[in-house]
Amino acid sequence: MYCATTSSSANKFDVVTDWRRIQGMESTITHLKALLAKEVNNNKVEKEGFELLKEEVEALRASTKLLEKQLQDTLSEQNSGQEDVVAALEDISAAKKELSANQQELETAQSELTTARKVINELTQANAELECKV
Repeated sequence: MYCATTSSSANKFDVVTDWRRIQGMESTITHLKALLAKEVNNNKVEKEGFELLKEEVEALRASTKLLEKQLQDTLSEQNSGQEDVVAALEDISAAKKELSANQQELETAQSELTTARKVINELTQANAELECKV
């Protein structure tokens, strides 16, 4: 049984047994217990939600790290590919220069061949003329 005290002029600590007041106190206590239970439940739900969010954040971080690594690998491959292209272009340029030099040598050789044929023809004619005279 719940009791309450009040101060009165006759006796300082008279016990108040008003049933409405006691019932109000019991109702308040019951209501406060319900609010506390609800708050505890809400805290538990929030904590579980926080843990789930924390796990999701960790998973997203891991995924982000993987994507960053893939991006770095892709960039490295592109840089390597660009270096390969530059090297190939340099090789092509060197081959073009060599081809140009070879073409000049070929033209020179053809010119020398033409000159040599003319000389051979002239010598052949001179030889034929000499043979006729002999």
